Amino acid sequence: MGINSTEVAYNFGQHGSMFINNTAGDCTPPDGMVFIAIMAVSNTGAAFDKLETSDNTNYINTEAQAHNNQTSDESGNTVKRGNNGQTISTSVNLPRGAMWFGRWNVINVTSGSKVIAYLGY
Repeated sequence: MGINSTEVAYNFGQHGSMFINNTAGDCTPPDGMVFIAIMAVSNTGAAFDKLETSDNTNYINTEAQAHNNQTSDESGNTVKRGNNGQTISTSVNLPRGAMWFGRWNVINVTSGSKVIAYLGY
């Protein structure tokens, strides 16, 4: 038996998506939104010239190493936020049909690459 809930339940892709190919240049989401998932649709997969996020310490990107740092808490204790996360280079290929999840502000794919980028808040 199903539950008739009054809570908001968003299906994947409910907020829209964008098709991006290598001729598009830098693609950005609408104001107030981010790209929350990227799926490669090219036969050869997809690689990225630019994959930017406003929080490059938590999400894979082409600008910095995510989860490769330490911070201090309120008491001055060292808190490790991951180790050895690497920057995505143009040689990293997302295979066709595979998806990455995160929060990105800019997507620019390399020559021959095509992706569907899903939007969210």
